[in-house]
Amino acid sequence: MKNKGWQIQRGYRRGFRFWRVWHEFKNPSTGKRQSFNHVQARKPSAFMHVPSCTVAEISQTEVPGEPRFDAKQFSARPHLPMLDFLLSTLSQDNLKTPAKSFTPDGILIVTPPCNVLQRMFAYSWISFNFEKLDDLRNGSDHEQQDFLELIKARGFTLDFQQYGSVLNAEFPVEPSIANLYQKLSLTPFLFNMWSSFKEYAYSLYQNSIGQLIFFVMAFSAYFWARHIKISRQIKSDRAKIPVSIGGWGTRGKSGTERLKAALFSSLTLKVISKTTGCEATLIYARASGEQFEIPLFRPFDKASIWEQSDVLHFATKVKADVFLWECMGLTPRYVKILRNWMDDNFSTITNAYPDHEDTLGPTGIDVANETSHFIGENSLVFTSEQNMNPILELNAKQKNANLIQVHWADGLQITDDIRSLYPYQEHPSNIALVCKMAEHIGLNKDYVFKETSARIVPDIGVLKHFTEAPIGKISQSFVNSMSANERLATLEKLAAP
Repeated sequence: MKNKGWQIQRGYRRGFRFWRVWHEFKNPSTGKRQSFNHVQARKPSAFMHVPSCTVAEISQTEVPGEPRFDAKQFSARPHLPMLDFLLSTLSQDNLKTPAKSFTPDGILIVTPPCNVLQRMFAYSWISFNFEKLDDLRNGSDHEQQDFLELIKARGFTLDFQQYGSVLNAEFPVEPSIANLYQKLSLTPFLFNMWSSFKEYAYSLYQNSIGQLIFFVMAFSAYFWARHIKISRQIKSDRAKIPVSIGGWGTRGKSGTERLKAALFSSLTLKVISKTTGCEATLIYARASGEQFEIPLFRPFDKASIWEQSDVLHFATKVKADVFLWECMGLTPRYVKILRNWMDDNFSTITNAYPDHEDTLGPTGIDVANETSHFIGENSLVFTSEQNMNPILELNAKQKNANLIQVHWADGLQITDDIRSLYPYQEHPSNIALVCKMAEHIGLNKDYVFKETSARIVPDIGVLKHFTEAPIGKISQSFVNSMSANERLATLEKLAAP
């Protein structure tokens, strides 16, 4: 009840922040996400703040200030004040008590400077040095200490106490916006244009405005007629496929689709698997288990969601029992279209690592939110994502979907002797994800290990270490790592001794 109870808002409100404008001014780039507001940032409540310990980026993106997961502390360091939280304590003048941030270890109490000029100076200082301060906050223990000392030097009082009483919290509710539609009828005008069609088509001289309008209308009619025809064909073809299973994620989705294709080909089923990897490919498996890899032609090497219609129609021609497909769309609009077309029995999401920030970002949480568009209404989804799983789970609950997460230790239980059965170095998280999916249809892990390792058709760019070859006094070996382009794993390998 308003003014008599609690109002809890999950997540953060976002709004204009000066440091975002300064950061974008200093870091111009053509690779930023288009049609996205890059001057907004988090605006935590200074009255009561409860930061997440796990919803954090596993690797740094181009936007500072985002929570970053620390593998050593196994948290996002919620005991350290976020810079946006400090800015909120300076800008929310109606706050009569010290700002509180509730963490699993205790309550961080922040008292901003009392003087107005000191507050303005501290606000400007944090905004202009935002990136440097964020690096200190996410640095070593010594750098974290320097971070706290710098904050205290600007007039802040920081105190970490045990849990005590909390006060009421209230957040405003924004009104909704109504949309207006307008309908325009051009049928009489098009009818009058028909008489001059031959003159327009064969004339060697310039055309009139009316004839140009007729051409545009005719082309639009053809476009929408073709669109409706293909859409109906997709629905008809999908109705003929007994089982459809989709897959998406930032990394590992192509390898996961090939693992699923190998698994279902062992069940004496006709399988069609559409995957991308290094090259767009269609895998056709006969009921005998024999698999054929067919390249997909893409004009000018450009992907289009309309190729889904062609592959699905091919699946109905060969009377496929199972249709596996990898989502190649990045924008939420295309992902929703593909998801509605296929109406999967269930689907998989490998992970939501920071990638494609120019389309899905700019922050890691934005990537996770965009990835959650693959979750359909009342659907069943399996995922091996760990850090951003609360974001996916929240979206799944809003859509009344069932999200089943692979336990973080399942991949560790896949021992080296099992991984050595595969013809290349397959990531254990992908194998664990397929095992969790197989458990849903009554197949145990041992069966998955045996059949997928024996039947999988590797991508041309899989991570594979070939046998060493002696050349004189030295020995050399070739490592194929065209598809091993995941940012975090690459940095970890380079940092390893």
